[in-house]
Amino acid sequence: MIPATAIPRTIRLTALLAAVIAPVIQAGAIEMVREGKPVGTIVIPAQPLDVEAYAAKELQYHIEMSTGARLPIVGENISVSTGTRMCLGRNQGDETNSEKFAR
Repeated sequence: MIPATAIPRTIRLTALLAAVIAPVIQAGAIEMVREGKPVGTIVIPAQPLDVEAYAAKELQYHIEMSTGARLPIVGENISVSTGTRMCLGRNQGDETNSEKFAR
């Protein structure tokens, strides 16, 4: 595995944004932040790969820098009862605990 530090930051961010934005464009807009407060959650696998955990932290950081809201990051095994769930990585969730962007 290539360490994340060996890949230029712009390439990592471009890949991260492409992975996150492509499904959103297909499904329509989703609300993760409202009036500077988080209304969504970033969901990663219960035992994430290093790259999945890194991607979630990068996404959290950039959303916080652009909106002021820090989205929580939780494992898919943690129940999130309200708000939008943005799933990253190899989530095994079903319709009851994660939103599916492509139906």
